Amino acid sequence: MLRRQLRTARDAMSAAKRCELDERIAGHVRSLPCWHDAQVLFCYLSMGSEPETRPLIERAWHEGKRVLLPRVVPDSPVLTWHYVNDFSRLVRSAFGIFEPVLGVHPTCPPSTMMELEGAVAIVPGIAFDRRGFRLGYGGGYYDRFLAAFRGTSIGICFSDGVHDDLGRDGCLDLWDRAVDILVTDEGVVR
Repeated sequence: MLRRQLRTARDAMSAAKRCELDERIAGHVRSLPCWHDAQVLFCYLSMGSEPETRPLIERAWHEGKRVLLPRVVPDSPVLTWHYVNDFSRLVRSAFGIFEPVLGVHPTCPPSTMMELEGAVAIVPGIAFDRRGFRLGYGGGYYDRFLAAFRGTSIGICFSDGVHDDLGRDGCLDLWDRAVDILVTDEGVVR
């Protein structure tokens, strides 16, 4: 219910307002010391009314960072991560998400992913609470990723998607993982 309400509200935002807020979020992320120090960026490719990630990905390429985008493993709650150096040759998945192509975009092995301590991951969420817990889309993909990730995780959302305590609202499960930093259009929340 809460997921639907929040997505409906986010979808109702005007394109001009969303663009303005996207620019603010990207600016706050780029101002973080962990962004400057990172050589590797794990990021999702936004869709619909999610905060736009393409400018962050393009900036990462411009700064010489290696960029990895996720691919959903069919019939599995697992993401594989692939090195991508441009937006061409991505394919739309059954979920409507543009993903890397197997055999075209090199895969980052899970063992290597766990060794990339200086990496930064941009994590999606419909909502976050002030502790960094997220309300995602319900598949658990990012909770599994965050359990193994050793870098700095950054959740991004619009400021109206920040709640005091998603656990109190009954939205968290035992396996949910918090992000290290939450960034909104209003700045760094934690």
